[in-house]
Amino acid sequence: MDFQPFSTPNTFSLEELQNRLNNLKKHKFLPIFGKKRDSAIGESLEIYLGLGKNISRSSDWGQYELKTITEGSNNKISLFNVRWKYQNNYNAKKLICEHGKPHHSKHLGIPVIRIDWEIFHSVRPLNKLYIKFPLEDESLTLNFGEKLIAIINRDNLKKWFRDKFKNLVLIRVRPLKINDRHGFIIKTAILLENTSFQNFIKLIRSNLIKLTFKLMLIQPNTPNEKFNNRGSGFRATESILLKLYESQKRIL
Repeated sequence: MDFQPFSTPNTFSLEELQNRLNNLKKHKFLPIFGKKRDSAIGESLEIYLGLGKNISRSSDWGQYELKTITEGSNNKISLFNVRWKYQNNYNAKKLICEHGKPHHSKHLGIPVIRIDWEIFHSVRPLNKLYIKFPLEDESLTLNFGEKLIAIINRDNLKKWFRDKFKNLVLIRVRPLKINDRHGFIIKTAILLENTSFQNFIKLIRSNLIKLTFKLMLIQPNTPNEKFNNRGSGFRATESILLKLYESQKRIL
């Protein structure tokens, strides 16, 4: 019989999180909810913990943000998404039309224009999209050459960071497939504490934390044209994420 998710917790203490993770770890197979995709295990784990699907900017478990890591993978972890304020008559559609790559989508079977970039920080103008965060009191900017495309107010970025990254729990899982059902088991969990916005900016400037952009224009220049904004956000590998915090402790 499949394990039934916990009910919504009455307290979001670290002890309660440990108890629930320990209970889940005893099960040798936890099926995912919905279709198999990149985010399926993380979303399913939150459901099992009693959280449902968390799409808010606040932390997942009280003062703790939860991140799921696949065992043996060096894939980048999504930290948090950001909202850009476009400048100079730009918007997301104009950005994709000027800088996107047209191709025929095998998955959709139709022509699309897409942006799926990893964008780096630079203090000098580049002949491609880049971000710049030059001074303590300035906003983060998205640029192409000398052209300013969009900005994020520094105070907004600081608030999003602080809302999400007070403390972080990294939960390592192993994907499994049994009788054509996709699922996972829980292996370990590590608590990361003591971070700072200054350290976050330092890792951006060192190009260790990178920004991703994912936009798609489906069937462009036709009556069926449809815009799909999959968002923009910061990503980092587990090894870089560990540098964001001063202390770490295994809790499972």
